[in-house]
Amino acid sequence: MATTANAIEPDAKWLDLVEQVESSGNANAIGDGGKARGAFQMWQIAWADVSNYRRERDLKVYPYAKAWDYHIARLYAHDYAQLQRIRMMRKTQRDPDAAELYALYNLSYGGFARRGFDLSKCPRVTRQKAGRIAKGWRAKK
Repeated sequence: MATTANAIEPDAKWLDLVEQVESSGNANAIGDGGKARGAFQMWQIAWADVSNYRRERDLKVYPYAKAWDYHIARLYAHDYAQLQRIRMMRKTQRDPDAAELYALYNLSYGGFARRGFDLSKCPRVTRQKAGRIAKGWRAKK
């Protein structure tokens, strides 16, 4: 796999940035017309995807009701980002940068793939938040 100088894994710094752009740190946040829960604004379908990923690795699985639990939601947000990252790496043979990893998180692998893994083809709000993630990532290096 090709690795770029800007490639990242979903570490604590990146998760802090995602938490801020998704909910401003509000573990009780509800978004996307009631479809997204918690500090990391995860949808039930994303939560189920992570649960399957965790089952395959013999890791503990939690019900979607735990999206309100900050620590479990953070764990699931990490795993979701990592799962999307792995999917993109398999397809493109390269690591995503901080902004692309956010686009994967926000749109899912399928949503970002449909846009050719091109941030300029993403919805405006995704581009704006990805920009904030990238700026924060550079500042924290």
